[in-house]
Amino acid sequence: MKFIELTVGTIFAIEGSRSYPKLKLNQGYVDIRDEIYKDSLNFLDRDVEIITKEDLHNDFQTRFGMSRSETDQLLEKLSR
Repeated sequence: MKFIELTVGTIFAIEGSRSYPKLKLNQGYVDIRDEIYKDSLNFLDRDVEIITKEDLHNDFQTRFGMSRSETDQLLEKLSR
């Protein structure tokens, strides 16, 4: 799938880099792990892998000890 095909709110990885998941926004995306916002102009035609919310919860719990609630709060904060 290509970045340009994603809908707002989709969690994804660019070219298989699941350790730095991204969240698609109205304009660009935000790196969930580092909380860095970027425009999408350089990524419109890049291949992306969709990450389910369940997989994100599991990854963040394993890597950072975050609960589901903490992960959901982070997603809510970043989507504003």
